Amino acid sequence: MTDVAIVDVLGVRISTIDQERARETLFDAVRIGRRGYVTVTGVHGVMEAQKDEGFRAILNNAILTRPDGSQHQLLPQGTAQRG
Repeated sequence: MTDVAIVDVLGVRISTIDQERARETLFDAVRIGRRGYVTVTGVHGVMEAQKDEGFRAILNNAILTRPDGSQHQLLPQGTAQRG
């Protein structure tokens, strides 16, 4: 399975990979028979996840959780890490 670069934003694991890498990750998941889902969230979703543990689990258990809109609005530059 493709390594996914992530950053933790207030307890929410946001995938910081580009579109090509995201596509590879999803194709890998299909090839190995992994079932799952992709989420897209913005600042509002991250804030909702602070008070709703179930929603935070939905975001964190996704194959990918992608930032909605521009990544640099949500993620500080240089904060990506392998996870």
